[in-house]
Amino acid sequence: MTVYQYIAENNPDAAYGLCKQYGYYDINDFPQLAQCLEVIVGQHGEEGLSKVMELHPDKDTLLELFKKKQDDIIEVKMPETHEPPTVIYQQPPVQDTPQHKNANGSGSILVNQTNLFILGGAVLITFAIIISRNQSK
Repeated sequence: MTVYQYIAENNPDAAYGLCKQYGYYDINDFPQLAQCLEVIVGQHGEEGLSKVMELHPDKDTLLELFKKKQDDIIEVKMPETHEPPTVIYQQPPVQDTPQHKNANGSGSILVNQTNLFILGGAVLITFAIIISRNQSK
C-alpha cells in the first residue's frame, strides 16, 4: 500500500478536497483518488507533497515520534579558532555548456529534497503499518 492509497482510504474527504483544489473532479473510487494525489505530487513537487502529507491521518503521531528522536540528539559545538580554514580539496569550476546544463550540481538540490521527501514518506508508511498492526492485535 502506498502513502497515497493510505491517505485516500483513511482521509477521503480531505483528499478529495485537495484534488478539487488542483482541478480534479471526476474521481469515483479510492484507487482514482490515490492516483490523483500521486499526480499532484508529481506535477507540483515539494509543494504538492507537503499538501498531500498534511492529510496523513497519523501525522500527529509520527511527528511526535520524530520529535522525541530529535530531542535525543546532542548538539556539539566546535571551539572557535581565529585561523582561516584549511582547504584540502577544491573542485574546479564547471562551465555550463548546452550539453552539460546543471552539471555543476545546481539542479541537484531539488533532486535531493525530493529524495528526502520520498524517504520520509516511506518511513511514515512503515510506522503507519507497524502502528496499525499493533493496534489490531
